[in-house]
Amino acid sequence: MRFALMYEIEMPKPWYEGNEYDKYWQVMAQIQYAEEMGFDSVWAVEHHGLEEVSHCSAPEILFAAASQRTSRIRFGHGAVLLPQPYNHPVRVAERIGALDILSNGRLDVGFARSSTLCEMGAFGIDPNDTRPMMNEALEIIPQLMTTDRFPGYEGRYFTVGANRNVLPKPIQKPHPPLWMACSSPQSFEIAANAGLGVLSFNIIQAQTLEERVHNYRRTIQNPARPAGAAINNQIATFMMTLCGENNDESIAMAGEGMHWYMSLLRGQTPYWQNIFEKGREEIFAQIESYKYMSRRAPEALQFGADLTEAGAREQMRPANLVDKGLLCAGNPDTCIRVLERFDRLGIDLILCFMEMGRVPHQRTMESIRLFGKYVIPHFKANGAAVSANGRN
Repeated sequence: MRFALMYEIEMPKPWYEGNEYDKYWQVMAQIQYAEEMGFDSVWAVEHHGLEEVSHCSAPEILFAAASQRTSRIRFGHGAVLLPQPYNHPVRVAERIGALDILSNGRLDVGFARSSTLCEMGAFGIDPNDTRPMMNEALEIIPQLMTTDRFPGYEGRYFTVGANRNVLPKPIQKPHPPLWMACSSPQSFEIAANAGLGVLSFNIIQAQTLEERVHNYRRTIQNPARPAGAAINNQIATFMMTLCGENNDESIAMAGEGMHWYMSLLRGQTPYWQNIFEKGREEIFAQIESYKYMSRRAPEALQFGADLTEAGAREQMRPANLVDKGLLCAGNPDTCIRVLERFDRLGIDLILCFMEMGRVPHQRTMESIRLFGKYVIPHFKANGAAVSANGRN
């Protein structure tokens, strides 16, 4: 099992002059340190207009800069939003090629259709169109990266003229590893049939993932409609993470950051949710492909749904979240115990979301250091032991 840093570039209020400037350069320092401490990759989302929760609208620019300050760590654009007018397939292919060149072939690319009405509304996108738009774009983008003369495409949403050579081409052949953002069991199946790696972005327990992982591994052995020229049989899962010397203090700090993050997603604090996503469940529940999301991913945190107030408080107690494997926080031994559940499940990559709420930069750097010193070597040793046993 490998490890990545995961970023949305959060900026809790109150803000100060130069706040975004400081945050971006802190992220840059964390990426450089993560490479030094043995992390395999760094991933960043694409979001638009989500105040506080994500100020990361152009991951490709962040990675272009970071690629010039690192030499080994991989970059995961997780994920490019494929509906138009977020991104046109030709522009996506061009940016992938340029970033793969600048990073010396260290790029992975994930795709998504979008999940907030705030973002869709800003670009005038109908939620009913996001999945079919994404499906069309997935037919086009891999071909643009692998053919010198694209044969052309005419669909419901996209028309690309024939005999075009989209440049530059990526240096990884046939193209960088391709992934898809997934939340529901259905999306795992879609990714498998398209031959795409899974980016599981739910806060989820390992046992809940078990059936999805099993079905994905079985289906991807013979994908029905491969999107790319190469199959990417990998599963990555999102995990809120904070490692520190003091076990209880680290759990408390991570719990506070997690509560802040989840409250924003639930629309309890940010004005943009209350204004732009009012009635989100009602709208999404009418769209078949969003029904799972309209129920707020039932296996994830419910913030006390259907519980008494006392029961809800107990459910959300940080130590309880760690015990359930929903939060990876504490000293290195505690973090290892949480992560071993996912290792046994066969998860390939843990997306460590350390930039939670008001966790300060220096604590994130300390978490990166302890992960690199204790946690990553533990799982590398486990992997080496498994490989050795398999050879005997």
